[in-house]
Amino acid sequence: MKKLLTFIIILVLLALVVFLGFKLLDKDENNENEIIDNTVNEEQNNTSNNKSDSNTTSQSEENQEYNTTIYIGTEDNFEEFTVNIDKSGSATYQASQILEAIGDILGYRLIANDITDGKGGMTIDFNSNSAPFNTNDSYIGNEQYTTNDDLAFAIFDSIEKTLQEYFGQNLDVWFSLDSGSITINDVTIPITEPYQGSNYYLK
Repeated sequence: MKKLLTFIIILVLLALVVFLGFKLLDKDENNENEIIDNTVNEEQNNTSNNKSDSNTTSQSEENQEYNTTIYIGTEDNFEEFTVNIDKSGSATYQASQILEAIGDILGYRLIANDITDGKGGMTIDFNSNSAPFNTNDSYIGNEQYTTNDDLAFAIFDSIEKTLQEYFGQNLDVWFSLDSGSITINDVTIPITEPYQGSNYYLK
């Protein structure tokens, strides 16, 4: 009888050990799955945050790269406009975009034979078909700014002011017409000196 009782107790203990072992294994597996799930979720969140940060940075860089202020008017009064300028090209390419933007705002096509950039500053050599020399053929309309000042000097002052704000205040800007001096409205802008501003020529 004692042997039978002992055998039953041993069986009960073995069953208890097996049961507790399964419980421990199941608990460890659940914990492991939970850790894996948490790790995956964390990686997904980090990826999502990185994409969001990347998009924000990209948009911020794009805004900084392409938003440029254009100054329209004459020496005593400029109005500011914001346009998109592609800064990935050369200085002369960027200047040509600025020239085009100023023309669009004023409602006239500004045509340059050549734009040169060097130690002496930047030179804009106008074509005779460009405003302000040929206002009939160069008129494109839809002007965003109507100047009460002399159109020619509004163009020259706007170009000089914008280029200096864009490239640096110390930039000398030279103007010429078909590689020669400019004479317009009985006023001469010589090719031998940088542009001095409308107040200097109209005094």
